[in-house]
Amino acid sequence: MKRIVFIALCAFIMTACGKYEEGPGFSLKSKTKRLCREWKLDKIVENGEDITIDYFTKVPTHTLLFIDYGTDAGSLKETINTTTLAKGWMWGDKKETLIINYTMLQTPYEHIFVIRRLTSKEFWYNTTIEEKDYEFYWVVK
Repeated sequence: MKRIVFIALCAFIMTACGKYEEGPGFSLKSKTKRLCREWKLDKIVENGEDITIDYFTKVPTHTLLFIDYGTDAGSLKETINTTTLAKGWMWGDKKETLIINYTMLQTPYEHIFVIRRLTSKEFWYNTTIEEKDYEFYWVVK
């Protein structure tokens, strides 16, 4: 009987812990620990169309470096080719989204990333930029 209860409890924990659409179902690492590392772009989809090859022709290097401040927020360094942009990040909506803030030419911007997958090796999210829907697929650098 104890064994059945233990198996049922493990099954419940593994399914209850899955927060993101594409997984993982369970992780011993916190979401912040999985996020805070350097990522390189692997694939990009615009309005349902894979534009990775065209994008990499123009932007051969695109990385994100998330740094944790220990308060469910931190800084983000986005490098596009040789340009590095300083941004801020914080968790939103039960850690199912990331809110990215930055200022460019004295204009503040905010983007919401809807996380689909966040493991120690993969980070996938959806966002809308200038009325276009994007899917970004990152891998650990």
